[in-house]
Amino acid sequence: MTIVSFKHRFIFIKTRKTAGTSVEAFLRNICGEKDIVTPVSPDDDYPLVMKGLYPRNYSNDKEGERVYVSLIREGRFEEAQAQLKRMKRPFRNHMPLPVVRKKLRKPLFFMRAHKVTVERHPFGFVLSRAAFDKRKENPADNAPFSQEELAQAVRNLCARARLSPELLPRNWDMYARGDKVLVHRIMRYESLAEDLKKLTDDLGVEIDVDLPHMKSVGAGAEKNFSLIDDDCKQIIREHFKETFRVLNYDANA
Repeated sequence: MTIVSFKHRFIFIKTRKTAGTSVEAFLRNICGEKDIVTPVSPDDDYPLVMKGLYPRNYSNDKEGERVYVSLIREGRFEEAQAQLKRMKRPFRNHMPLPVVRKKLRKPLFFMRAHKVTVERHPFGFVLSRAAFDKRKENPADNAPFSQEELAQAVRNLCARARLSPELLPRNWDMYARGDKVLVHRIMRYESLAEDLKKLTDDLGVEIDVDLPHMKSVGAGAEKNFSLIDDDCKQIIREHFKETFRVLNYDANA
């Protein structure tokens, strides 16, 4: 999900494996009717739609947006997903900031808007991504996997990244170019509630921070750094070197 709030003059760039869906679910509470709020998925959008927190203004097809919400309300998720695929959507989930700027075509607003995103320790990111990949192998199996299974999934991910770094996408490339950070604020996954409170206070919005934990796959993985072997840690240090440097994350954790 991407959020462009004209009401509070901010742009939220959703990164991967950083509780971005939960953050956006929270931020929907303060968005105005004219703000751009992109959909996540029918499953994730359902509890929000039922609270009146619906995606909007992400497409030129306003009737299509209405149909998507109606299908979700009726629990017709497969049809809702098909509806999304049919629609032309200038604004989508996980859009890099430069793409948002190009699609928005409001240079003065873009220049003045407070741009914000979320990042996490690269070791935690890789563990969470590996857990996600592991779960995708058998989506119907909800049984928890062992730590050794997760450790092997991490080794597999690092092996692929060694051969083709693009197989391990970096959040850095969504909010930075080269060594230059393009956003004004990087909230940390590890202190997300506190950072969101600071954000809403700075925006002049009085609201209690309540993060709906909509995504559970890989939750808590950031605490299991010992599951990453030394060779893999070195690959991660090199691949995410900008993140380690700018956010001062401990590369020897």
